Order: sequence, then structure tokens, then C-alpha cells
Amino acid sequence: MTQAHLDKLKARLSSHLVEFLNSKAAELTVTPSFQEHVRSLVDRLATRLVKREWQGLAPQQRQQVVEDVLDEVVGFGPLGMFLRDRTVSEIMVNGFSEIFIERAGKLARVVHGFRDQSHLLSIIEKLLASVGRHVTQAEPYADVRLADGSRINIAIPPIAVGGPYITIRKFLHQLWTLDDLVQAGSLSPQAGRFLALAVEGRLNFVMSGAASSGKTTLLNALLSSVTAAERLIIIEDTVELQVRHPNAVRLATRPANLEGRGEITIRQLLKNALHMRPDRIIVGEVRGEETLDMLQAMNTGHEGSMTTLHANSPVDVFERIATMALMSQFELSYQAVRRQTQSAVDLIIHMERSASGARNVISIQEITSKTDEEPHLTELFTRVSPPQPGVGSSRLCATGVIPQCVQKLTRRGLLVPNDLFTKS
Repeated sequence: MTQAHLDKLKARLSSHLVEFLNSKAAELTVTPSFQEHVRSLVDRLATRLVKREWQGLAPQQRQQVVEDVLDEVVGFGPLGMFLRDRTVSEIMVNGFSEIFIERAGKLARVVHGFRDQSHLLSIIEKLLASVGRHVTQAEPYADVRLADGSRINIAIPPIAVGGPYITIRKFLHQLWTLDDLVQAGSLSPQAGRFLALAVEGRLNFVMSGAASSGKTTLLNALLSSVTAAERLIIIEDTVELQVRHPNAVRLATRPANLEGRGEITIRQLLKNALHMRPDRIIVGEVRGEETLDMLQAMNTGHEGSMTTLHANSPVDVFERIATMALMSQFELSYQAVRRQTQSAVDLIIHMERSASGARNVISIQEITSKTDEEPHLTELFTRVSPPQPGVGSSRLCATGVIPQCVQKLTRRGLLVPNDLFTKS
């Protein structure tokens, strides 16, 4: 059956399904298995209305027709298949005729699109209605979470010049551990073991890198090594971390309402978290004045705390932290913020995304100056490229330096083998 015939079949089924749902709306909304009920209804409608065409389809085509009709009538149109596909990590809509997806770190344009701009706007309304939001020309953008935890950003005209635009970062349900990152090549076995000991020994971490470089995945993996005896307070703008810890409390920010009121920021949540008896404070990402509060928490007994931030290199982390901390209302000097940073942070782990889409740890560095001197970074692990391009893959290798933090870990009863740092 040609694509044109399939499109006509879907249109006929959609029309009849809409009529039926409108006539039975009150009854269907209270049905517990609403989606399965509608799915079987589409199948029966197809069998009765278009028997000849339905029988001429292969089972896989029939299933696809059902899914497409469901997406069109009660789902999210062309986005439905990508929202269900767990291999797709991001969905980007650049106007009604262009949809891009990211799978395994690589972008690809897909052939499925919206019929026109009105079709796209109707799907936007459905997406936002599912979380009680909407966009208008007066407020032409929104950044919200879907029910499954995925983050969605929407922009419509007049700010979206060729729009409307949709960007969805899906909440992936795979829970990564440090062992998983070792298997994937993002970490070496020696670095993975060292980081596990550093987590157990309650060192303070900062993960840095560009957008989509793997910072959140690494933070998830580090959290998997935290013992059940500790209490975690996790603070995020968007709920992305997947935490299976028996004593974890999660806090999320809230944007202002249409009147500009009711906003709850990371900084407010951080201050509140200090009254919740935290052993560790985990901030999904610092990007503003809350950075100073995070440093103070690390410096006042909440050892083992972690956060991520955008930076181009480990050295750039200091500049970014100082810039963001100075956004607070406290009158602090640049040097004072630098001293707080070098006192608070033990390890900086820098992530990068390769041309192939792989997200790798590029460098693990220790802040070795804990005095009034200028902060000094010592690289413990560095990623080494293969001797010849295209032959083999890069590896995270020890530099041969034994970190100063080994003394702290030893005092806390942990055995840190020196061969973890043997240069390879």
C-alpha cells in the first residue's frame, strides 16, 4: 500500500475516532485503561470501516497505523513515536516541516513532519495542557516538565522567527553507574575506582563541560556510590537526576506566574536545605548567585556535596564560579571568592562530547592549593588520543601523580592503592 493510501486510511480512522470520542467523552474520561481502550477501538474501527485495506496491510503496518492515529487524536502527533522511543534523547522541532532527533549522541533529520503550522500549534497546546500551561503572543515561550520528567521548551511567534519551535530533552530511565561509564569508555577502570573512593570519602566535586557533554550522567553515576547511611538533599531546576537512594529528598524550583509572582529559586531552596539535616547537598547545576551558597555549604560541614556548571575547561571553572558568586548581594572581593572556591572544592571533572557523539571524561584535576596562595590545579587523569587518527579510540590515563586527597581518604579509613595513579 502506498504512503498516499496509508495517509487516507489514517485520515478516515481519525475522523471516525474523533466523532466517537466526542459522543462518549464523559464515559471515556473515567475509564482507567483509557489508552488501551482507544487502541482497541481504533483496531475495531479499521476492521469495520476499511476491511479491504486493513486486511491488505502487514501486521507491522497495521500496528503503525494504530499508533499514528492514536498520536493524532489523543497523543502528540508526529512527536509520539519519538517520545516513546527510549533510544531518542532529544527532539527538536524547527517549524512545522523540520524535526530533528538525537540518538546515541548524533543528530538526524527525520521525514515525519507536521501538516502545517496550525497542526504544530495544536500539538503545542496538547503538550502544555498536559502540565497546565499555555503560550500566547503576550508570553510566547514556556519551559516546563512533562509528566514523565522530560523537559520541554517552546517558543512561538513573534519571538520565534521561523517557528513555532519545540525542544524536548527526554528523561531517560537508564540509571548509570561508574561501572557503566567504565564499560562505555568514558572512564578508565582506575579512574572509576578512584572516583568511587572519593565519593565514599566525602570529597567535594564539581563537574564541568559544555551543554550535553554528559555532566548530569556522571553526577548520576557518582550518586550511585553514596552509602545508604547518608541523607541527600537534591536541588534542581529541572528534574533530571535519577536517584535510587533510601534517604534522598528532592527539591525543584518554580517559575514566576503570569503576574511575575511566586518564583522559587535554587538559592532559596539551598538556604532551606540547610535546615533539613543534609549530609550532602547536590545541586543539579549552578548558574547564578546560588554559587556562593553552594561554596559556603561545602565549607561548613556538608562534605561530599556535588554540583555541575558550564565551563570550557577546569581552569575556566574558577572564573565561572567567581563571576557567578559575585552576582550575589554580598560585597565580596574576587580574591575572597577564589579562596572560598579552593577551600571548598576538592576535585574538578571535565566532560566533553566527541565528534562521534560520545560523552567522555577528559580530565580529572585536584585543587592542591588550600592556602592563601593562588589556586593550583594538578591533573590526575587525562584523555589521550590514539597515536594515529582512526586507529583505536582515546583513553583516560593516569598522569602518574598521587593526589594530596589520598591523605584525607586514608584518615577516613579508606585504602587507596597507589597503582590507581600509575602512569599508563
